[in-house]
Amino acid sequence: MATLVDWQILQELRKPREVDHLIIHPLLDTNQIFGVKIDLRIDNELFRFKQGHRFLLNVDSEIILNEIADRIICPYGEELCITPGELLFAYTYEFIKMPSNMIGRFEARARLAKLGLIVSSGIIDPGFSDHLLLSFFNAGIFPILIRPLMRVISMTVETINTVKTDFYKRPKVRPPLDNDKLIVSIPDYDSEILKTYDNIKSKW
Repeated sequence: MATLVDWQILQELRKPREVDHLIIHPLLDTNQIFGVKIDLRIDNELFRFKQGHRFLLNVDSEIILNEIADRIICPYGEELCITPGELLFAYTYEFIKMPSNMIGRFEARARLAKLGLIVSSGIIDPGFSDHLLLSFFNAGIFPILIRPLMRVISMTVETINTVKTDFYKRPKVRPPLDNDKLIVSIPDYDSEILKTYDNIKSKW
């Protein structure tokens, strides 16, 4: 396993479209790529939990964000305030396609973490092809202003052996992002069997 550096990332992005290669599009500025990192931006469509509502969320069920959150369009050039204790969701501006021999790792940029803004982090599986849906939580004591197209996470890309089970060959796959029906949680493939624990037997 090796981490791609700046010139290797650019080399991957320039490969012909017919090749299974890394796609990060659109990149507004090549300065988003530096060292071993690629900075990704936030888009202008956000989701904020409905105010004054109480929901019981079962993480082992299908949860549709549109049913529990208000959709907000923040015009480019304007700002949005995240109050202390508030959770927001937003897409990355960039579309990402990860080839079957690479993974991505992403985390909040340090300048945001130092202010108490926690941004979701994770691994981008081989074969993934979509925008990332990020969560933003203000864990500080001061309101924080964010704006569309600001750089919010940094991603590294690592080469691996080509996998047989990529993102879309998992036992259960999250549907593609859909603005009108944004599914953020689906039951795990083994949800039903976990309800009858006595039936669980090792296959190994």
